[in-house]
Amino acid sequence: MDNRGISIAIRGLLFFRRIFALAPLLLFPTACRPPAVEKTAAPSLPEPPAAWRDTVAASVLPGETLDAIFHDLDLAGEEFQALLGGVREHFRFPIHAGQIYRAVFQRRADQLRLQSFILEARAGDSLHVLDRVDPNVSSPVGEGEPGGVIAFQYAEKEIPVRVDTVAVSGELRGNLFDSFLAMGEQPVLVDEMIRIFAWDIDFFRDPRTGDVFQVLMEKRFAPAGRFLGYGEVLAARYENAGRAFDAVRYQGRYFASDGRSLEKQLMKAPLRFSSISSGFSHARLHPILGVKRPHWGVDYVAPAGTPIFAAGDGMVVYAKWCGGYGRTVKIRHNGVYNTYYGHLQGYADAIAAGTRVSQGQVIAYLGMSGLATGPHLDYRVERNGAYVNPRTLVSEALAGVPASDFPAFGAQRDRMLARMGGSVSTRLARRSAGNVSKSKGEGS
Repeated sequence: MDNRGISIAIRGLLFFRRIFALAPLLLFPTACRPPAVEKTAAPSLPEPPAAWRDTVAASVLPGETLDAIFHDLDLAGEEFQALLGGVREHFRFPIHAGQIYRAVFQRRADQLRLQSFILEARAGDSLHVLDRVDPNVSSPVGEGEPGGVIAFQYAEKEIPVRVDTVAVSGELRGNLFDSFLAMGEQPVLVDEMIRIFAWDIDFFRDPRTGDVFQVLMEKRFAPAGRFLGYGEVLAARYENAGRAFDAVRYQGRYFASDGRSLEKQLMKAPLRFSSISSGFSHARLHPILGVKRPHWGVDYVAPAGTPIFAAGDGMVVYAKWCGGYGRTVKIRHNGVYNTYYGHLQGYADAIAAGTRVSQGQVIAYLGMSGLATGPHLDYRVERNGAYVNPRTLVSEALAGVPASDFPAFGAQRDRMLARMGGSVSTRLARRSAGNVSKSKGEGS
């Protein structure tokens, strides 16, 4: 084929290519054509928030102060001083180990500032809140930037609390604390049990394996079910060596089933102790001086810092250093009794000469000041000017239930003891040998 023929063939192919390309437009009406695909812009990502919050939550450590907590939060100087001022003005109460606190920070760009400080009350039923306040408005700071002086606004907010009435019972295995802990209870309940029967039972010397105990008490819970702690002990019973001791709470005090007051003028032991290192003696070999001399008290051994209670109502005669006796508190209870507390680590707040104290009030902390080989309390009782053995002292009881109140007391006693479950011994006798404890709860 010559060049002219090749040229005609190429033109023919190009013509038919155009025809085929136009065929869809010529054969199909516009309404039937496939829709054109439009290009759309990619969706934009949401802008990051201008500010967001960080929360630090923790619980107060033993011996920790709010000043130390604020230092750990690494607050700016002005924030630290403003928050400390708010605390000193409004938090007029001591803080305790285990209390929960939260610090809420607002973060904006590279700036971090404290928005709120929240401390849960020890009872768990309210919150102590300090909110940062914008000086330009009357409400806590929101999105705006504060100007001027930093300030915090105080508010106390209630937390709804559920109170259940619960009875627990068991047999003594080992010691009272281990027996209660084995049932899932906490040491503070044991402390309350000991305090209630402190005038009649020496819980260091008297308890025996197989003793029976029972407690009817209130338990407090947060809305989410978190256990907040115990309320009042409504009734209790301890059966020791064939003797049963009952306690019923009535008008804020504890009475035996027959209306006698369980509270006596002086407690048997003014602390929670682990052992006795020296007893009352007319001729004891002094562990440091190496000579025999009278020991007119009882030495109770416990960890340093253990709280010491006033053995009875009275007035502090002195709280001072007394030679080999170290830091000492003397309390005059009436015209008959004086009590002495020696070798102390320190005194409780406001304990000084002339201070009136109530039975069971913390007056000092156990230590080893003066001539002492280890931490202990030297507790002494003076009656009509002569020392007596605190462990054998029979102290007079306070007034019982008045005759006019006895019908009301009797009705409450019967109701509380019935809720506690009747005779503990009868129920325990029906149990199998391996089942030694029981827990029962009922909403109040």
